[in-house]
Amino acid sequence: MTSPNTIPRSDENDITIDAEYMNRWLGDNAQIQSLSPKTLYDIQTLIEYYRDIIVPGTKVSISFPTGSDDGGPRASVADGKVIIPFHMLKEGRVDETIGAMIHELHHIKLSASERFTAALTFKILRHMMEQIDCGGMTMAERLFSDSSVTAERILDGKGGTKDIMFLRESIEDLMFLLNAVEDILIDANTPPNLRKYIDKIDEQAGARIREARDNGAFSEDERDLTAIGFMILAHHKGLCEFDFVKERYGDTDAIINGDPHKYPIDVFGTFKDEIASHVLQLYYKHCGKPKPVDDGSNPGDEGDPLDL
Repeated sequence: MTSPNTIPRSDENDITIDAEYMNRWLGDNAQIQSLSPKTLYDIQTLIEYYRDIIVPGTKVSISFPTGSDDGGPRASVADGKVIIPFHMLKEGRVDETIGAMIHELHHIKLSASERFTAALTFKILRHMMEQIDCGGMTMAERLFSDSSVTAERILDGKGGTKDIMFLRESIEDLMFLLNAVEDILIDANTPPNLRKYIDKIDEQAGARIREARDNGAFSEDERDLTAIGFMILAHHKGLCEFDFVKERYGDTDAIINGDPHKYPIDVFGTFKDEIASHVLQLYYKHCGKPKPVDDGSNPGDEGDPLDL
């Protein structure tokens, strides 16, 4: 991991550099040919310039981890951090690196804190579990009779029992769904002179999503929460139309003009049946299928089974 706001040196010279918009910003017919120290300095200067435009007066660190397991670009609203994996630059994807940074900085500007979102997601998920039948008991009864299963323990990200691991993965999957919706709002509200960098990322992502669709990745049998998240994102950004999204969650204007603090209730309510099925399968994966309990009652059989 490099120091915040510092781009590591690169010894990669035999790569194709994609820096169309970066070259325009540099002017004077600039043509980046390699990731030289001068190029990395110019990129860092541009990133800091855009940071000061997007989040003026806000202390935000931008880091470029070099590890192979550092995941994708991401931001922490709570900690004021943006992380852009260095491999994007190392592969010559200069414009995409800048686009990812612009997108993540807009998360800092527009998104609710991930701690707020995780806590609200847990609260809603627990309510839903009170009405999900899990072998003759509600899922909530199976999980929360143990006093050690708390929001703090789940959200600290540090190992835990099978129940804790199950709940943590459930919350992460639901938050991925929310992130897809937030990404639509963020990119739609990004000024055009900055949005062009993100459009370049979308162009390649759209091609991959259309290929996956043609190969059946988003068919009803394959439609898990991750797939639904990608479908929502692609549909509302105009990359690939999905009738499923159009019918269930098709109001783009409502998303673009929405409040990230209120998204969870709306999104989880819309996809409550898919969430219930997904969560049940995750429970089986982590904890195994429970032995049926027959006490003469039928949990979750009264009223709307997932009434939020």
